[in-house]
Amino acid sequence: MGRTSRGSHSLVPWRWFSTAFDAGCWALGAGFRLYVVENSPGAVPLQVVEFPTMTAVVFGNEAEGVSREVLSIASSVVRIPQTGERHCVNVASAAAMVGWEIQRRRISVCNPDS
Repeated sequence: MGRTSRGSHSLVPWRWFSTAFDAGCWALGAGFRLYVVENSPGAVPLQVVEFPTMTAVVFGNEAEGVSREVLSIASSVVRIPQTGERHCVNVASAAAMVGWEIQRRRISVCNPDS
């Protein structure tokens, strides 16, 4: 963790859980709104989702997606809109895109001139 985060893991509170379901349950209990990012029927496009300050995000396994039990406790399922026939994005790339979109909105609200 220390090498891949270049030490930033010590600047941001984080927790480790043995399952995504355990993490999701903790997040809900702590007052977070839980979002799942997955290309599934009924998923809402990223650009229309409102992310509150207390947001937790679960990203699925690239081959198997997110478990049914995690989907059952999620506030919303979000998809990254794509063109073409194959609608898949590497999970690290998906996390970067969603993280940037959340941060972009927060920056533009706090600093409308930036």
